[in-house]
Parts: sequence; structure tokens; C-alpha cells
Amino acid sequence: MKKILAIMLLLSMLLVSVACSDTQKDDSNDSSDAGTEAADSSVVDEEDAFEGEFFQAGYSRVDITPDEPVYLDEDTLLDKVKDPIYATCVAVSDGEETILLYTFDAKNIGPDESAQLRVKISAATKVPSGNIMISPTHNHSVPKLGTLKNKQGNLKWTTKVHNALIQAGKEAVADLSDAKIYTATGKTTGMAFVRRYLLADGTYTGIHNGNKSTAAMVDYETKADDTVQVVRFVRDDKKDVLMANWQAHVATAITVNPNSITGDIVGLARDEAESRDEDVLFALYIGASGNINLTAKVPGTQTYTNYLQVGKALGRVIIETCENLERVHAGKISASSKTLDVEVRKDDEETVKKAKEFATLKKDTPEYQALLDKYGFNSKYEVEAIIKRANAGKSEKFYIAALSFGDLGFVSVPYEMFDTNGMQIKEGSPFKTTFVLTNADGWAAYIPSADAVPHGGYEVYTTKYVFGTAERMVEELLGMLKEQAK
Repeated sequence: MKKILAIMLLLSMLLVSVACSDTQKDDSNDSSDAGTEAADSSVVDEEDAFEGEFFQAGYSRVDITPDEPVYLDEDTLLDKVKDPIYATCVAVSDGEETILLYTFDAKNIGPDESAQLRVKISAATKVPSGNIMISPTHNHSVPKLGTLKNKQGNLKWTTKVHNALIQAGKEAVADLSDAKIYTATGKTTGMAFVRRYLLADGTYTGIHNGNKSTAAMVDYETKADDTVQVVRFVRDDKKDVLMANWQAHVATAITVNPNSITGDIVGLARDEAESRDEDVLFALYIGASGNINLTAKVPGTQTYTNYLQVGKALGRVIIETCENLERVHAGKISASSKTLDVEVRKDDEETVKKAKEFATLKKDTPEYQALLDKYGFNSKYEVEAIIKRANAGKSEKFYIAALSFGDLGFVSVPYEMFDTNGMQIKEGSPFKTTFVLTNADGWAAYIPSADAVPHGGYEVYTTKYVFGTAERMVEELLGMLKEQAK
């Protein structure tokens, strides 16, 4: 990459030199000052547009592979390691403010845990806690953070992860070096698809939604955001820092490698990208993917058949996207965050009473199914969600944040955002490139977009929060970005 940029700059200088020479020849018989000024004004060096800008980028990646067997959940032991997993931190600084952008191999992180970690990282790095975003990759092939029932190994691993995040932050700050910023957007067609479908009979189906229709799938509920956004910090004296934001559930490796810890698609994309371009240090941030899967079901749309192909293809596409990089302005860092009260759905008393009747029945039995049919519930997941909403009518705290500098914006969303809402943020953002970091700084499962609610489905039935919450999050985050852009 550095060689390519150097060649481009050299060619630009040669062209400018030739242009100057030709201009001087054409104007050799005209000694007026006006002619000289006209010739000089035609010479525009790329650096002139960015003169005086100062920016730095730093990087760190720390191994967080468990040292002993751990658990994916209460019952699934992970006693094999197919490949290592990591905590990665990118630090950027405008000389006055510094921000830390984390991505690490974990399924989720709780809001309290994230808040405490940001305070600890701040104390260790001197970076304000509001300038820190912690975004898990949502990998389903790694242990669960925290203490599971009689599983102390997970607690030890959680401590290791926390220490690694602090270490990565310190190392990324220490690694800060002068950088120029370039961006581009690539196409990831055929890698991921919306996992909710329109059937030939006009109904919709998806995961666990209880639709018994046998009608053929004819289309996806909506189109997936099949893009990957790339930001490359080009550093003269160190490897470049390459960040990418992509939308898909990285949740398939565990089915191929039972009881094994893997880096899943994130690890494959990183290895592929760094092997194709030895000048880069890679960091992948998962975008809006609450309704996005790798495997397509609508006939004629499958391109890749497994996660191995997708991971490698993603890394290749990201490096190919770097061929179209455009330099963008650095600017000054802005950071803002807020804690919102989000209303929990309230079920009527009769519905709750009916749902509680299932408590004495074994799931997936004829008796259980008969009761589902009697009361018109769509699935056991809907019943479970109704029972769990014991605090119905109350509210919960949501921490959201926005960071920006120059032509770039970043937002953190503490749940699995639908693709539709992710695209609304990117399209409505005042910045050239905006990263949407989901499951970041907290986790509140699914919050469906307004257009998905009438179609029902697992994500709609199981969400704790009132419908319209997703659109409220979009509005709040765009408001924060637009305020920073002023």
C-alpha cells in the first residue's frame, strides 16, 4: 500500500512538473505578471488541501485465548482451541483528544461490565471514559463472559479479557504515530442475507417464529446492506492501521467445530487481509446485523456455502477495496454519550396468566404445542419472553455514544440492531463514513425495526422493549452526530 501511494504521489509530481514546463513554453512570449499567476494557480498538490492537519493512530492486539476449558453456556464445554482469539484496540488522537475503539472476540458484554471497564481503561490510559467504545464481535464460538453456574473457568477467562483490554488500550496509546486518513466502501454481495423471508402465501417467516406455512420462500423481508466500509490510517514509520465495518452474524463456526474455540469469520478475515497486505494491522467491527445471517434460503441467491469461504472472501474484498481509497480530512475529535430511559413492553394480565400455564409443561412436547395452539401463541420463545417481562411497564437504562473526527463518525449501539436501522444511520449521518458498532457497551438482545414488527418473528416476539425503540435510537444517534458536525 505504501509503495502504491508513493508511486501515485511520484506520478502526480511528474505530471505537475510536465504541466508547469508546458505552461512555461506556451507563455514564453508573454512576460506579464498575470500570465505567471495563471500558471502558478494551475499547480495544486494533494498535500495543499490537507496542510496543517495533525493526526495520529495506534494499534494493539492481545491474545485472550482461555488457558483452560471453559463454557459457551451452562451446558456446552469448550475444551478445544481451533485458533486463537484476540482483543484489539485502535487509538486515534488529534494531539489534544484521544479515543479508543475496541473490538474483541466475545459474544456480548453487559452494560455494567462495560461501564466499569471504561473507567478502568481510562485510569490506565488517561483517555476519558466517554472517549472509549467497547464492541464485541458477537462470536458464538467463544466462552461467555462472567461466572456461570459452577464454572469458575469462565470467571478466570473474564479476568484475563478485562486485563487484556486494559493492556491493549495502553499499548495502542503508546503506539500512536503520525497518520493520514483514507476511506473507501466495498461490496460484499452474496456473503450475508436477511434471515426473514416473504412466503408465496403472503406470510413471513424467520428463525423460531412458529409459522407453520409450507409455502415457498419468494423473497427476503428486506435487502441486506452488502457493503463494507474501510478506514485506513497510513503511517510512514509503522504498519498502517486498517479498520472495517461489516454487517453479519458471526455465529456459524461452532456448528462446524463442536466444543471448539475459534476466531470465526473475524479471524479468517483478519488473517486473509494481513496475508494479502503485509503493511496492515487489521481490526473488524461488526455493524447492524440483528436480522442478518450468512446462509441464504431464497432460491438462486446463494454465493458462498460456509463461513470459511465468507471469512476469506471478506478479507480479500477489504484489501481490494483499498485500491479505491480516498484521502479524507482529519479534523478535531468530538465525543458525546447519553443514558436513555427505554420503556419495557407491558403485557395485559390475561396474556401473562396464560403464559404462566406453560411453566409446568416440558417444552417441545405435544402437550406444550397443544397449549400454544389453544392460546394462539406463536412459539415457546414468545411465551418465555412474556414471562421474563416481569418488570413490564418499567424502563431500563441504555448507554449510547458517538465519536467523530474530520469526515468520520462512529456510534455504539447496545443491542442487535436491524440492518434497516443501520443503513438509516449511515445514510443520515453528516459524515462521509460512519461506523455502526452493535452490541457495543452493553447488550439488550434484539430490537426490531418498525417495518419488521408487523411480520412478527423471533426478534419481534422476544424483544423486551416497546416497538418504536429502534427508530428512537436512530434519531438519538443521528442527533448526536449532527451536533458534532456543527
